[in-house]
Amino acid sequence: MKIYDPDLLNVEGLLENNIFEIPVYQRPYSWTREEVKDLLNDIYDSFLIGEPLFMGTIYTKTKGNVQGSGSIFKHELIDGQQRIISLALLFLVVYSKLMIEIPNTQSLELIKIKNILWKYVNRKHQRDLHLVHSNSIEKEMLVNIFETAFDSPTKLIDFIKEYETNVTIETNIVSVINSIVRFVNNCFEDSNELLDFINYVLLQVNMIVIFTKVSSRAIFNMFEAINSKGKKLEDIDLIKSFIFSKLDDDDHQLYLKKWGQLIKDTNDNLGDYLWVYVKAFVKYYVYSIKVKSFKSMIGDYNTTRFFGTDEESLILKELINDLLDKSRYYKALDNLDEFEKITTRKRHLVQFNIFNTLKYEHPKPIVLRALYEYDKSEKNKDDQEQLELILKAVNSYMVIFQTMNKRDSKDSIPLIQKILNDYYTSDTLNAEEIRNSIVNKLISENLVEENFRQRFFEIAGYRESATDIGFVMLAIYQAYDENNNIFSDNNANAIFKIKNELSIDHLLAQKPDKDSEFSYYMDKTIDGREVLKLKDGSDFPKGIISGMPYNDFKYQILSKMGNLRFMFKDSNSSRGNQEIVLKDDIKFTKFKQVEERQENMVSLIMKSNVFLIPTSGDVSYTLPDEEDYFILDFNNPDAATGNKPVLVSMFDNSQEVNTNKEMVKVILGYLYSKKPQVFDRLIDGGNNYGTKNKPWITTNPSKLRNPEKIEKSNLYFEANKSAVDFIKMIYDFIVNEFQYDINNFEVLFKINKSE
Repeated sequence: MKIYDPDLLNVEGLLENNIFEIPVYQRPYSWTREEVKDLLNDIYDSFLIGEPLFMGTIYTKTKGNVQGSGSIFKHELIDGQQRIISLALLFLVVYSKLMIEIPNTQSLELIKIKNILWKYVNRKHQRDLHLVHSNSIEKEMLVNIFETAFDSPTKLIDFIKEYETNVTIETNIVSVINSIVRFVNNCFEDSNELLDFINYVLLQVNMIVIFTKVSSRAIFNMFEAINSKGKKLEDIDLIKSFIFSKLDDDDHQLYLKKWGQLIKDTNDNLGDYLWVYVKAFVKYYVYSIKVKSFKSMIGDYNTTRFFGTDEESLILKELINDLLDKSRYYKALDNLDEFEKITTRKRHLVQFNIFNTLKYEHPKPIVLRALYEYDKSEKNKDDQEQLELILKAVNSYMVIFQTMNKRDSKDSIPLIQKILNDYYTSDTLNAEEIRNSIVNKLISENLVEENFRQRFFEIAGYRESATDIGFVMLAIYQAYDENNNIFSDNNANAIFKIKNELSIDHLLAQKPDKDSEFSYYMDKTIDGREVLKLKDGSDFPKGIISGMPYNDFKYQILSKMGNLRFMFKDSNSSRGNQEIVLKDDIKFTKFKQVEERQENMVSLIMKSNVFLIPTSGDVSYTLPDEEDYFILDFNNPDAATGNKPVLVSMFDNSQEVNTNKEMVKVILGYLYSKKPQVFDRLIDGGNNYGTKNKPWITTNPSKLRNPEKIEKSNLYFEANKSAVDFIKMIYDFIVNEFQYDINNFEVLFKINKSE
């Protein structure tokens, strides 16, 4: 066999005499039912017209033949595991269905399927020599499926229906198998049609298979080359291939196992963990780390300082080692059991439960680092108070500044970035400084007690987008012991623990009958619209009128926090939690009752001391060397003068920048990637955009004093401009030429305080 040995094989030729192992470093099976549905539809469409189908390329590393088998080989899958597992699941479903419908058949197709699924060695099919062996999260589930199909093929589908999944990967596999079952049942009226289809899959579906025996290092170089030519993969896969292409062959086996363990530890969220880890300890990235930025990061100052070396391979090995050492703190961000391995203090648990319920992304690096530092501390009283203060400060910032203040998640970035930047050269976080930064921000936004109360009244806690904040507020209110005038951490944690057993109910009913005691009801117009009808004696505020859309009424009145309460979902939940007595087992008929309860509720939440809520008399804390950031108002370009752009956000795309020139280059590159025809129209004829003597964009760089190329184009722009001129031209280009909403473009600036 040559070093690279490509073959064009049909499915039977690929699968019959081969066993495929998915190495531990590969990501788990990630195709959803949508991808599998697309694959099956492609095959089925080709089957109907009777034409062969090409299904891509498979890359494997040949490990050798199975002992005693002669012609059966084991291969390590480099690329193609999603297709191979999907085909295996299809064959398992078909095998089960055929064994139910024609159990005693000796059809050639059924024999072929069994030979593919379990290899025939020593005159019998071997239960443990099944087609696919995974070493990732789905390993146990795949083994169970293959063994059940081998032992009791007619019971496989029932086995899948009753399978208790533990992780999202397993849930996804169950969903995929169910979709395959539906496909088979819907497309084939009888077993003969199904056998014809399987015969087509075996003989007419083809793949190019590249078998290789090269070293692991060469495999990763090949993998990176494959995926630099347009093959779409997750960034973490590309980062993995880059890492292992830089390691010596002697290091591969050990670090591949460690990489596989990271995949398992993070439940296949290694990309997110890498982003959180890097932001916590090394360098700030606003969004997920792309392979290009990862490559540049591995030699920069922050990375070499943190790992204590500038040797690339040592940095990469230390990165994997440290990721593995700290993975438990990532798991503790959203797993109560893991969190309680670090601390079981009641006040810590309250803040964890709030954080885990609201699932804010941007503060995760602060919390991860705080958990790590606390776990490595003596855990004395000061350490306990430090952790509590950091968790409380972070939750307060996100709840008050972002959620209650109705700000976009991007608006929370500047302060989070400033806090983390302050500690990349420090051994530990400083809880008081973090608290001070957050309180200062809240004061600057006038988010003090009076404003907190008003914002609380505006929360629509029953709306789909606000049910989590509604639950948090109700939990705090529920946990406040009004008889003893004290907040109970135990009660709060107990409420969060049974979150899935509780529902949020309305005191003023959502849709009361017309003849009920309530002063309102829902009516339908002739054209079917649902509108509000008010009765005499209703006491709703101005703006609530008969004929208004009923959904608006539900949002403005019925979803108010004062109208919401907890209820157990069923009587079994109630009996199982007798130590928890839910408040407000009452019925309201007037809006005044809602307002009174809401006043009491917000007062108790403020008294609970769960959040840091400044008062109007508080004075901002003095912070050492404070660095301020602001988001540019394109209508005020003068604000850019003397300040530095650091981040450009365009729709769902964000990129860090360091200069005004980079800012313009990123924006123009993005615009060109979306609508190159606009540029073609603008420069058509004159070959430039702007004036004839002073063009801004042109195909001829000699016309420019300082030309800068727009990526992936033949265009250049004039880089010799002031910040104000850049902003004005960018605004004109986005709004007038591309007709985009300027609000979809944001530039984050860092204030230069040296002047």
